[in-house]
Amino acid sequence: MAVTGAALVALGIICITHPIAALVSIAWIIGLIILVSGISTFISWLSLHNYVYSSSSMFLGALLQIIAGIIFLRHDLAFASFLSLIFAFYLIFEGISLAVKSLDYRKVGFKGWWLNLVLGIAVAILGFMSLGCPGIPEATLSIFVGIGFITAGAVYFIAIFAVGKFEKRINKNPWIDEQ
Repeated sequence: MAVTGAALVALGIICITHPIAALVSIAWIIGLIILVSGISTFISWLSLHNYVYSSSSMFLGALLQIIAGIIFLRHDLAFASFLSLIFAFYLIFEGISLAVKSLDYRKVGFKGWWLNLVLGIAVAILGFMSLGCPGIPEATLSIFVGIGFITAGAVYFIAIFAVGKFEKRINKNPWIDEQ
């Protein structure tokens, strides 16, 4: 959880300090990965098309991946605006998940469960705010997403204490069968 928390905080800081560059870089990397995957699939098709009955679907998949990869590489800024929506949905689902997990922390007696609940709700709200502002420039949207990532990362660090509390409770309970 510490690694996830640190990664989310770092990603949030990058999104805030270099919003457009962060989105364009991620879009470019995804485009490159799709292109390389398409080329790899095409090379596999070249060696297998005489032996595999459904090789035409493999060829079509490779062709679509190559075309998509080239489009993403050539239009990385347009794809970057689409990525901000993906990040916004991620924040919504992550925030809801963190809020639900906080109730589990409450059950094991972690006193800071309410902070996880509040921060989880805040992450989800930032995600909704990111979705609800279609006229806002991508840089501002990236800042919302960056704040959401930092908040989600903070929740993971707080959760480390809750997990420690849970482990202590398990170790004290003689009725739990260790396997």
